Amino acid sequence: MGRSMSLLARGVASVLLLAACGSDDAAGVTEVIVRFDAQPCTAASARAARVRVLDNDGAVVLDLERSLVPGAPDAVSLPLRVPVLPRDGDATRRFIVEGVLLDEAGAPLATTRVSSHFVAGRAGEILACFMDACARVDCGRCDPAADAGACATCEPATAVCTSPVAEPVSLGSAPAACPAPPAESSACNDGRDQDCDGLVDCSDPDCCGDAACAETTMARCANGIDDDCDALSDCRDPDCCAVCPQETPCGAYPNDGGRCCGSECRNVLTTDPANCGTCDFACADRPDGRGQFRCWDGACGCNPTLAPRCPEGRTCQTQPDGGSLCVLP
Repeated sequence: MGRSMSLLARGVASVLLLAACGSDDAAGVTEVIVRFDAQPCTAASARAARVRVLDNDGAVVLDLERSLVPGAPDAVSLPLRVPVLPRDGDATRRFIVEGVLLDEAGAPLATTRVSSHFVAGRAGEILACFMDACARVDCGRCDPAADAGACATCEPATAVCTSPVAEPVSLGSAPAACPAPPAESSACNDGRDQDCDGLVDCSDPDCCGDAACAETTMARCANGIDDDCDALSDCRDPDCCAVCPQETPCGAYPNDGGRCCGSECRNVLTTDPANCGTCDFACADRPDGRGQFRCWDGACGCNPTLAPRCPEGRTCQTQPDGGSLCVLP
């Protein structure tokens, strides 16, 4: 485990203004401890952390960057603990603490901010989470002095920027860790890999059966993915016949006779007398009232002794195996 951020700030923060190492159980101490933690996907991609503390007037009084790579010089580890004390004991002051996780290229991966206040004579704490849903969400810079108080943070429920105001709670009352991210199956159409398995949305088996992955649109039926996990992708999936072109091969019939006919996948080579050999080619009705002649290997069966024996344009001919089929003359 790396050293905590509070230990790294010891001596620096106390001279500058706000952040200093405080005692969690010191009676009568006016202090707020901001703990930064991250959900799994964000934590796995983070290589460094930067923490800034801004005072009541928007001036930066602490700006530290440390590696999160184990073994690196001065490396720290999540969660980061940043105690904040009021200058001159003035509990009416407000402060902003900003945490930024950086990726392997040194670019901002996730940013979270809290704007809060002190309670005289009490030690409080705030948990600030780097949420997976807010990764790469840019809420702009936080410079209250230059931007007339402008400072925002990402709201994970909507991934939009909102006020960073947070209320401190009594020590030990804040959650011990960030909430667990939702399973992939809880959001299968947001373009994110919620469970960090490298699979996004409908390409993740966790989304099998989700309505968002139903193969009923051309987008779903032409993406090369088995969205609904039935071992058939795109137009091969009978669910896609409603949007795929007629006669498109479909299904998993052993003889590969499946074709999209209308909105259904029909086996035109063996068993469907209404779509025999091709869509909408129907075998003739049997004159004895026993239904249609059967479809055999894509051709209608027939009986030379019965009439009508074949659909228009075809004749009933006896085959070498002794059976009779309707064939083109």
